[in-house]
Amino acid sequence: MNKQQGVALLIVLMILAIMAALATKMTLQFQVSQQRQSWLLNQQQLRWLTFAAEEIALPRLRKELTENTYNNNLDQFAMQEGVFNGRDGFSVSYIVADGQNCFNLNSLRNNEPGKTQEDEPYNTQILKQLLLNAQATSVQTERFTDTLSDYLDTDNDIRAAGAESDYYESLTPPRAAANQRLFSLNELALLPDQPLTPLKQIRNQLCTLPEEFQQINVNTLTLEQTPLLSALFLGGINDDDATKLIAARPRRGWISVDAFLKEVKKQKLTLEVQSGELKPLLTVRSQYFVLYTQGKFEEQQNTMSSYVQFNPKDSKIQIYQRRYRVIE
Repeated sequence: MNKQQGVALLIVLMILAIMAALATKMTLQFQVSQQRQSWLLNQQQLRWLTFAAEEIALPRLRKELTENTYNNNLDQFAMQEGVFNGRDGFSVSYIVADGQNCFNLNSLRNNEPGKTQEDEPYNTQILKQLLLNAQATSVQTERFTDTLSDYLDTDNDIRAAGAESDYYESLTPPRAAANQRLFSLNELALLPDQPLTPLKQIRNQLCTLPEEFQQINVNTLTLEQTPLLSALFLGGINDDDATKLIAARPRRGWISVDAFLKEVKKQKLTLEVQSGELKPLLTVRSQYFVLYTQGKFEEQQNTMSSYVQFNPKDSKIQIYQRRYRVIE
């Protein structure tokens, strides 16, 4: 074999090696693309199944609320968990939860600041008590409630420990106070000097309803909400007393707010039930609910939260917000 033949053979071998490398790379890219396409198709399937859960759960909720016009309770069928299976191993689980067993932060929007602590709106005092019970300092509590109230309200008047648009414009990047309702608890991250640890502790006691009223459903409070129940009485009852009060609740719930307050007095949990200020902030019948849905397929998961409002006047249910999350 002469040198020319040897060089030609070497070139051929190099070309074959390059072609083999390119073929391997193309195969790997094709496999990755195929896997990605499969993943996307599975996620789309899971998403449609979560929508199907709405079609199953919400009519049941509407039926339950239409038939019971007096109150809500945790034993209602529509409040229970449901599961159904799709084809090829897809499954969806869902549960309907009350949306008014929490403190609505948007209810602070129209609260006027009081000249003294006793003059403050009762609603503001409840939030402060929640924070204090979570070991926030009085300075942190005043700062947070004033800042949040300024962030929500429509004016530019600064509360004693608050902040308006002038403050936010000085930040980097500059911004302005929202002067509107919160859409999510995550928006609290925009506020300065938050009491992070206490807020994290009471996060499951808070919510952001698309209304500026405060009506907490005492019939759907669970043991998880004992800090909120305690704060409703501005610390007049502790968590243990709140637990006993929840345990004393009838299986089908209290028929009215008066019945709830009567039970509080009966158990002598507090000497000063400020029913005049507290009663308007309570209810035994909710209009807002959350449908939590989780779709599963092998290692893939897709969760959706559907926030709904029930209108008792025409018995219609409307979805006003959806939130998605993909879990891998």
